[in-house]
Amino acid sequence: KGVAGAVGVLSRIAREAAFPAANFRDYATVLQTDEVPVKFHVRAAPTAYEVTSSGSTVLVTGPGSTTTSVDAKTWKAEAEWDLEYAEDLPFPELAVSTMEIGNACAVQEAQAGVNALHGIADASLAATELTTAVSDTAIMEMRRDILIKNRAPSFVEFDAANERQVYTNANIKDRTIFGEILDIRRGAIGDFMGVSFYRSQLNKSASANSGQPMMGDGRFIVLVVRRDLTLTPYETKGSRGIWGSIRSNAGVLENTAFHRCAAWTS
Repeated sequence: KGVAGAVGVLSRIAREAAFPAANFRDYATVLQTDEVPVKFHVRAAPTAYEVTSSGSTVLVTGPGSTTTSVDAKTWKAEAEWDLEYAEDLPFPELAVSTMEIGNACAVQEAQAGVNALHGIADASLAATELTTAVSDTAIMEMRRDILIKNRAPSFVEFDAANERQVYTNANIKDRTIFGEILDIRRGAIGDFMGVSFYRSQLNKSASANSGQPMMGDGRFIVLVVRRDLTLTPYETKGSRGIWGSIRSNAGVLENTAFHRCAAWTS
Protein backbone atom coordinates (compact mmCIF):
# COMPACT_ATOMS: atom_id res chain seq x y z
CA LYS A 1 0.00 0.00 0.00
CA GLY A 2 2.80 2.38 0.85
CA VAL A 3 4.58 1.78 -2.45
CA ALA A 4 1.39 2.21 -4.47
CA GLY A 5 0.60 5.43 -2.63
CA ALA A 6 4.04 6.82 -3.35
CA VAL A 7 3.66 6.02 -7.03
CA GLY A 8 0.29 7.74 -7.09
CA VAL A 9 1.82 10.94 -5.72
CA LEU A 10 4.73 10.74 -8.15
CA SER A 11 2.69 10.06 -11.29
CA ARG A 12 1.71 13.72 -11.68
CA ILE A 13 5.28 14.84 -11.03
CA ALA A 14 6.52 12.32 -13.59
CA ARG A 15 4.58 13.96 -16.42
CA GLU A 16 5.65 17.43 -15.33
CA ALA A 17 9.25 16.23 -15.33
CA ALA A 18 8.90 15.51 -19.06
CA PHE A 19 8.56 19.20 -19.88
CA PRO A 20 9.61 21.09 -21.89
CA ALA A 21 10.13 18.19 -24.30
CA ALA A 22 6.62 16.80 -23.92
CA ASN A 23 4.53 19.94 -24.41
CA PHE A 24 2.68 18.63 -27.48
CA ARG A 25 -0.55 18.39 -25.45
CA ASP A 26 -0.41 22.15 -24.88
CA TYR A 27 -1.11 23.04 -28.51
CA ALA A 28 -2.90 19.94 -29.82
CA THR A 29 -6.51 18.90 -29.18
CA VAL A 30 -6.57 16.12 -26.58
CA LEU A 31 -9.45 13.64 -26.66
CA GLN A 32 -9.90 11.14 -23.83
CA THR A 33 -11.81 8.17 -25.22
CA ASP A 34 -12.85 4.60 -24.45
CA GLU A 35 -13.13 3.73 -28.12
CA VAL A 36 -10.32 3.07 -30.57
CA PRO A 37 -9.83 3.69 -33.35
CA VAL A 38 -11.58 7.05 -33.36
CA LYS A 39 -13.03 8.17 -36.68
CA PHE A 40 -13.06 11.95 -37.19
CA HIS A 41 -15.33 13.63 -39.76
CA VAL A 42 -14.18 16.96 -41.18
CA ARG A 43 -17.16 18.60 -42.84
CA ALA A 44 -16.94 20.28 -46.22
CA ALA A 45 -18.54 23.71 -45.84
CA PRO A 46 -21.41 24.55 -48.24
CA THR A 47 -21.20 27.60 -50.49
CA ALA A 48 -23.96 30.22 -50.52
CA TYR A 49 -25.10 31.71 -53.84
CA GLU A 50 -27.14 34.70 -54.92
CA VAL A 51 -30.75 34.08 -55.86
CA THR A 52 -31.53 35.90 -59.10
CA SER A 53 -34.81 36.69 -60.88
CA SER A 54 -33.66 35.11 -64.11
CA GLY A 55 -34.74 31.71 -62.98
CA SER A 56 -31.37 30.23 -63.95
CA THR A 57 -30.47 26.82 -62.57
CA VAL A 58 -27.75 26.73 -59.92
CA LEU A 59 -25.82 23.54 -59.23
CA VAL A 60 -26.03 22.75 -55.52
CA THR A 61 -23.42 20.56 -53.90
CA GLY A 62 -24.72 18.53 -50.99
CA PRO A 63 -22.99 18.18 -47.62
CA GLY A 64 -19.94 16.00 -47.40
CA SER A 65 -16.99 15.20 -45.18
CA THR A 66 -13.62 13.56 -45.15
CA THR A 67 -12.76 11.00 -42.49
CA THR A 68 -9.56 10.23 -40.62
CA SER A 69 -9.12 7.34 -38.20
CA VAL A 70 -6.66 7.58 -35.31
CA ASP A 71 -5.79 4.39 -33.45
CA ALA A 72 -4.02 4.24 -30.09
CA LYS A 73 -0.48 2.99 -29.68
CA THR A 74 1.13 1.85 -26.44
CA TRP A 75 4.28 3.58 -25.19
CA LYS A 76 5.94 1.63 -22.39
CA ALA A 77 9.06 1.84 -20.22
CA GLU A 78 10.25 -0.34 -17.36
CA ALA A 79 12.95 -0.45 -14.69
CA GLU A 80 13.97 -3.22 -12.31
CA TRP A 81 16.65 -3.34 -9.61
CA ASP A 82 17.81 -5.72 -6.88
CA LEU A 83 17.49 -4.81 -3.21
CA GLU A 84 21.24 -4.63 -2.62
CA TYR A 85 21.61 -2.05 -5.36
CA ALA A 86 18.85 0.15 -3.96
CA GLU A 87 20.13 -0.13 -0.37
CA ASP A 88 23.46 1.45 -1.29
CA LEU A 89 22.02 4.44 -3.15
CA PRO A 90 21.86 7.91 -1.55
CA PHE A 91 18.39 8.46 -3.08
CA PRO A 92 15.09 6.50 -3.26
CA GLU A 93 15.33 4.36 -6.39
CA LEU A 94 11.55 3.97 -6.71
CA ALA A 95 11.02 7.72 -6.84
CA VAL A 96 13.77 8.30 -9.38
CA SER A 97 12.68 5.40 -11.61
CA THR A 98 9.08 6.62 -11.48
CA MET A 99 10.15 10.04 -12.71
CA GLU A 100 12.33 8.63 -15.47
CA ILE A 101 9.71 6.16 -16.73
CA GLY A 102 6.93 8.73 -16.72
CA ASN A 103 9.24 11.11 -18.54
CA ALA A 104 10.14 8.51 -21.17
CA CYS A 105 6.51 7.60 -21.90
CA ALA A 106 5.38 11.22 -22.13
CA VAL A 107 8.25 12.19 -24.40
CA GLN A 108 7.60 9.24 -26.73
CA GLU A 109 3.93 10.23 -26.97
CA ALA A 110 4.91 13.81 -27.77
CA GLN A 111 7.43 12.68 -30.39
CA ALA A 112 4.67 10.76 -32.17
CA GLY A 113 2.61 13.95 -32.25
CA VAL A 114 5.49 16.06 -33.56
CA ASN A 115 6.18 13.41 -36.23
CA ALA A 116 2.54 13.54 -37.38
CA LEU A 117 2.67 17.32 -37.58
CA HIS A 118 5.97 17.47 -39.47
CA GLY A 119 4.97 14.57 -41.71
CA ILE A 120 2.49 16.67 -43.70
CA ALA A 121 3.67 16.71 -47.30
CA ASP A 122 4.71 20.07 -48.73
CA ALA A 123 2.07 19.90 -51.46
CA SER A 124 -0.69 19.41 -48.86
CA LEU A 125 0.02 22.48 -46.71
CA ALA A 126 -2.13 25.63 -46.69
CA ALA A 127 0.29 27.03 -49.29
CA THR A 128 3.72 26.28 -50.70
CA GLU A 129 6.30 25.92 -47.95
CA LEU A 130 8.08 29.21 -47.34
CA THR A 131 11.76 29.11 -48.24
CA THR A 132 12.49 32.13 -46.07
CA ALA A 133 13.65 31.63 -42.50
CA VAL A 134 11.31 32.24 -39.59
CA SER A 135 10.79 35.98 -39.02
CA ASP A 136 7.91 38.35 -38.41
CA THR A 137 7.28 38.41 -42.17
CA ALA A 138 7.27 34.62 -42.43
CA ILE A 139 4.94 34.28 -39.44
CA MET A 140 2.47 36.76 -40.92
CA GLU A 141 2.60 35.04 -44.33
CA MET A 142 1.94 31.62 -42.80
CA ARG A 143 -0.87 33.10 -40.73
CA ARG A 144 -2.40 34.71 -43.83
CA ASP A 145 -2.27 31.50 -45.88
CA ILE A 146 -4.00 29.48 -43.16
CA LEU A 147 -6.65 32.17 -42.69
CA ILE A 148 -7.35 32.04 -46.43
CA LYS A 149 -8.24 28.37 -45.92
CA ASN A 150 -10.83 29.54 -43.36
CA ARG A 151 -8.83 28.08 -40.47
CA ALA A 152 -7.63 29.86 -37.35
CA PRO A 153 -3.88 29.46 -36.70
CA SER A 154 -3.34 29.00 -32.98
CA PHE A 155 0.29 27.95 -32.54
CA VAL A 156 3.81 27.98 -33.92
CA GLU A 157 6.09 25.10 -32.93
CA PHE A 158 9.82 25.59 -33.38
CA ASP A 159 13.24 24.42 -32.29
CA ALA A 160 15.30 26.21 -29.64
CA ALA A 161 17.45 27.80 -32.38
CA ASN A 162 14.40 29.55 -33.81
CA GLU A 163 13.32 30.70 -30.37
CA ARG A 164 16.12 33.25 -30.49
CA GLN A 165 14.21 35.15 -33.17
CA VAL A 166 11.41 35.84 -30.70
CA TYR A 167 13.82 37.79 -28.52
CA THR A 168 16.04 39.41 -31.18
CA ASN A 169 13.54 40.34 -33.91
CA ALA A 170 12.08 43.66 -32.74
CA ASN A 171 8.90 43.24 -34.80
CA ILE A 172 8.18 39.96 -33.00
CA LYS A 173 9.48 40.86 -29.55
CA ASP A 174 7.58 44.14 -29.29
CA ARG A 175 4.27 42.48 -30.26
CA THR A 176 4.58 39.33 -28.17
CA ILE A 177 2.84 38.89 -24.83
CA PHE A 178 5.34 36.70 -23.00
CA GLY A 179 4.30 34.01 -20.54
CA GLU A 180 5.36 33.58 -16.94
CA ILE A 181 8.77 32.13 -16.12
CA LEU A 182 7.35 28.67 -15.43
CA ASP A 183 5.45 28.71 -18.73
CA ILE A 184 8.60 29.62 -20.65
CA ARG A 185 10.47 26.79 -18.96
CA ARG A 186 7.73 24.44 -20.20
CA GLY A 187 8.24 25.78 -23.71
CA ALA A 188 5.16 28.05 -23.82
CA ILE A 189 6.91 31.28 -24.83
CA GLY A 190 4.07 33.72 -25.43
CA ASP A 191 1.40 34.96 -27.86
CA PHE A 192 1.89 36.92 -31.09
CA MET A 193 -1.15 38.13 -33.06
CA GLY A 194 -3.33 35.43 -31.51
CA VAL A 195 -0.78 32.70 -32.24
CA SER A 196 1.03 30.99 -29.36
CA PHE A 197 4.75 30.25 -29.60
CA TYR A 198 5.95 26.84 -28.39
CA ARG A 199 9.55 25.71 -28.15
CA SER A 200 9.76 21.98 -28.86
CA GLN A 201 12.89 20.05 -28.01
CA LEU A 202 11.54 17.29 -30.26
CA ASN A 203 11.34 19.49 -33.37
CA LYS A 204 14.91 18.57 -34.37
CA SER A 205 14.20 14.85 -34.04
CA ALA A 206 11.01 14.86 -36.14
CA SER A 207 10.86 11.99 -38.62
CA ALA A 208 10.43 14.46 -41.50
CA ASN A 209 11.12 18.17 -42.06
CA SER A 210 13.04 18.33 -38.80
CA GLY A 211 14.18 21.70 -37.52
CA GLN A 212 11.50 23.59 -39.46
CA PRO A 213 8.94 25.79 -37.68
CA MET A 214 5.31 24.67 -38.05
CA MET A 215 2.19 26.83 -37.71
CA GLY A 216 -1.29 25.43 -37.47
CA ASP A 217 -4.83 25.35 -36.17
CA GLY A 218 -4.70 23.19 -33.03
CA ARG A 219 -8.22 21.89 -33.63
CA PHE A 220 -6.91 19.82 -36.54
CA ILE A 221 -4.03 18.03 -34.82
CA VAL A 222 -5.54 15.61 -32.31
CA LEU A 223 -4.16 13.36 -29.61
CA VAL A 224 -6.40 10.38 -28.87
CA VAL A 225 -5.81 9.10 -25.32
CA ARG A 226 -7.20 5.66 -24.58
CA ARG A 227 -5.34 5.38 -21.28
CA ASP A 228 -3.22 8.09 -19.72
CA LEU A 229 0.07 7.54 -17.93
CA THR A 230 -0.22 4.46 -15.71
CA LEU A 231 2.57 3.49 -13.31
CA THR A 232 2.62 0.04 -11.69
CA PRO A 233 5.19 -1.09 -9.11
CA TYR A 234 5.94 -4.78 -8.63
CA GLU A 235 8.11 -7.05 -6.51
CA THR A 236 9.77 -10.35 -7.35
CA LYS A 237 12.12 -12.54 -5.38
CA GLY A 238 15.09 -10.35 -4.49
CA SER A 239 14.17 -7.43 -6.75
CA ARG A 240 11.71 -4.65 -7.28
CA GLY A 241 10.61 -2.73 -10.30
CA ILE A 242 8.12 -0.40 -11.88
CA TRP A 243 6.68 -0.12 -15.34
CA GLY A 244 4.69 2.64 -16.94
CA SER A 245 2.73 3.04 -20.15
CA ILE A 246 0.46 5.34 -22.13
CA ARG A 247 -2.04 4.31 -24.82
CA SER A 248 -2.41 7.21 -27.21
CA ASN A 249 -1.63 8.45 -30.69
CA ALA A 250 -1.79 11.63 -32.75
CA GLY A 251 -3.29 12.38 -36.14
CA VAL A 252 -3.72 15.30 -38.54
CA LEU A 253 -7.33 15.90 -39.57
CA GLU A 254 -6.82 18.52 -42.27
CA ASN A 255 -3.47 19.25 -43.90
CA THR A 256 -4.40 22.70 -45.17
CA ALA A 257 -4.80 23.92 -41.57
CA PHE A 258 -0.99 23.92 -41.30
CA HIS A 259 2.02 25.70 -42.77
CA ARG A 260 5.79 25.47 -42.62
CA CYS A 261 8.82 27.64 -43.28
CA ALA A 262 12.56 27.10 -43.49
CA ALA A 263 14.63 26.83 -40.34
CA TRP A 264 16.47 29.87 -39.01
CA THR A 265 20.15 28.98 -39.05
CA SER A 266 22.10 32.16 -38.36
